[in-house]
Amino acid sequence: MSIWKRYIAWIDNSMGDGWPNMNNLPSLVPIVPLTLVFGPLVYLDPPEITRHWIVVIAAIPTACLFLIWAWRACLACRRQMRIIRGQKR
Repeated sequence: MSIWKRYIAWIDNSMGDGWPNMNNLPSLVPIVPLTLVFGPLVYLDPPEITRHWIVVIAAIPTACLFLIWAWRACLACRRQMRIIRGQKR
C-alpha cells in the first residue's frame, strides 16, 4: 500500500464513524514539514532570501497534507449529514 493510501486510511480511522473527530494526530501532521524547517532556521541563521525559499519549499508539502486532511474531513461531514437526513424522513 502506498504512503498516501496509508495516510488517508489513518485519517479515516481517526475521524471515526460519527461526527469527525478533528482534534487528533492526523490533523497535526500537515504542520510537521514547517516545524522541521523552522527549528534549524533559528540556529543556522541563513541569508534572508535563502530563508524565504526554504519556507516556501516546506509550505508545499504542508499545503498538500492539509488539503488531503481537509478533503477527508469534508467527506466525513457529508457522510454524517446524509445519515442524519436519512433518519429524519
